[in-house]
Amino acid sequence: MVNKNRMIAVGLVAVSACFGGCTYTFPHQVVATNTPLTPNSYKVIGPASGKSCETHFLGMLVSKPRRLQSAIDNALDKTRGDALIELTIDNQSGGFLVGEDCTLVNGLAIKIGNADSREGK
Repeated sequence: MVNKNRMIAVGLVAVSACFGGCTYTFPHQVVATNTPLTPNSYKVIGPASGKSCETHFLGMLVSKPRRLQSAIDNALDKTRGDALIELTIDNQSGGFLVGEDCTLVNGLAIKIGNADSREGK
């Protein structure tokens, strides 16, 4: 009975190790803005962050590939901003047999020009 419980415990540890893995984040790039700007042509809305991820199983991609533009769009959709300034781009990876790789963006969301006269926003 004790031997059977020990084998179950060892099996659970082995399965968790295969699906767990390590997660790490490393800085990729720092960008002043994702769009050309002129002085005094925008208003800062506030902090914004977004991400785009892809999932791997046994080393094969099983979801849509991650894209930097998707991460930026995700951040802008949350804040209803037009662009990001003081932008940092990081990559985060984790997992062993099942893993997720993400592109993370952080910055300040801005509105360009006179936001009241813009259509569709």
